[in-house]
Amino acid sequence: MNERGQRIGILADEPLQQQRLRSLLTEAGFQVALCTAPQRISPALFDSSSIELWLVDADLEACPEAVVDALFGEHLAPIIFSDTPEGAREDRTYRAWANRLIEKIQHSLPPTPLAPVTALIDGRELAGLNTQTSTNSPSRTAIPLPSALRGKSAEPVQELWVLGASLGGPAAVKAFLDALPADLPCAFLYAQHIDAPFQAHLLQALGSSALTLNFLHDTAQPLRNGHLYLVPVTHRFQVTPEGILERQSGPWSGPYAPSIDECFELAASQFHGRCNAIVFSGMGGDALLGAAHIHASGGQVWTQCSTSCIQSAMPDALYHAGLSNFSGTPSALAHALVHHLEKQLGSGTRANPTSNITHSL
Repeated sequence: MNERGQRIGILADEPLQQQRLRSLLTEAGFQVALCTAPQRISPALFDSSSIELWLVDADLEACPEAVVDALFGEHLAPIIFSDTPEGAREDRTYRAWANRLIEKIQHSLPPTPLAPVTALIDGRELAGLNTQTSTNSPSRTAIPLPSALRGKSAEPVQELWVLGASLGGPAAVKAFLDALPADLPCAFLYAQHIDAPFQAHLLQALGSSALTLNFLHDTAQPLRNGHLYLVPVTHRFQVTPEGILERQSGPWSGPYAPSIDECFELAASQFHGRCNAIVFSGMGGDALLGAAHIHASGGQVWTQCSTSCIQSAMPDALYHAGLSNFSGTPSALAHALVHHLEKQLGSGTRANPTSNITHSL
């Protein structure tokens, strides 16, 4: 297979259409960064430089007006409208249509392909983190817990923060967590693109944090303040309205696991207005759709600044799509979070999460 590495976004009405188009383009060597229905997408994503071409197979009369306006407006990437034929993939009509579509996409994409970059981390990156943990943990300097937040961690969880990361993410997330104080009145979910055998090593590498670190097990677990829960690679989960984490059957969608998009959407659906996200270093388009869900639910999305990333494609995609409320280094993100919680929970009022915060870009 010719790995072109060029990122394509797919809009299709039905899950079967989405799956057939995703499979066709993936087998042809393209990277599908986003695959969803038009009703679930933010029009701002059409201005994102992370998508190099859009493939639309949808009933435009049933699309939201804002999405239709964006489709026929000016955008950074070309848009191809297609109508997937019915019938089996082995049918002559389907094969002819598929060949024409691939050829049209090839002619419409930029002529300079990107070299493929894996979004999965391996043992070498974790080995470096383990060295940092054993060397630096005695001198870890955390942000002091503001007096207004003392004792708040014993209360029910009011805010959930979902951390998403891929290539280069473990080091950035570790730096972020190491800067946080103990007894912080919020809970964390951490979705890291990684091979399943390395998850235990990842949690061990984060051991110098003041947070209580947990796997998401097969049995139900309550969300607790000051706890971080590592999202599993092998299966999905759900958050109940009572704040209970439960296993769901079935694998994650998309090319990488866990799916950051799905994690954001699952969390935001139950913590409406109280679910926020931070996207760290990573490659690919995962987190774009999920970030739009966080915003739609009334939450905030922050990103690691490009200058501090090993691979900035994932947070940059959100920034250029207008989905990043605040961008900074891991240390700046930690200070901003403590400041935000002090304003939100310490005073008992809901303040603007990024008010009085200096952006570090």
